[in-house]
Amino acid sequence: GAAQGAGEPADGGPDGGAGASLVQSLTASAPAAGITLLQGMGQAEQSSGDAALDTWLLGQCSDLVSCSQHESQALRAGIDRTTAFLRDLYAILEHFSVQSHAAQVGVSERETNLKILYDKVYRSLQRKLEEERRTQEDMELLNQVCGGSLLAARACDAREADPAVHAPAGEQNARAPARARGGLVPQ
Repeated sequence: GAAQGAGEPADGGPDGGAGASLVQSLTASAPAAGITLLQGMGQAEQSSGDAALDTWLLGQCSDLVSCSQHESQALRAGIDRTTAFLRDLYAILEHFSVQSHAAQVGVSERETNLKILYDKVYRSLQRKLEEERRTQEDMELLNQVCGGSLLAARACDAREADPAVHAPAGEQNARAPARARGGLVPQ
């Protein structure tokens, strides 16, 4: 076997074998979803299979976007709560600072511990904000790839099959529902 590349997961490739996993998942779940993955089908059968595959893929993408939305909402709730806690800690630290300055004493152990807590909670907030940003990027990517590219390819295939039957892409797009225009996230 080939030597494992530096930094690559043991289960394959830099993506952790996600491509192979997707193919295995699709192959395993396609029959349950009513999708036939057979070679040598006629064009009509293949077109029907392509439509079923597209429907399945859009459903999977929609489910992922929904999960990401829930994750984003939970992160936002955590961010809001953490921000409120930081404001409270800041007010407490300001109070301690005023007291120690007025009494002309040094920083107490309690104040030091609260400053340490503030720093740790602040770093946690930064991580949550970064995670929220990545989750938003994931949702945007899923919307672009699953919603836009998949449907654009299907529309192109349909126009090539019978251009006289299908309206231009711009007219089709204007009449299509929001989800079919490439937006999986409800606006």
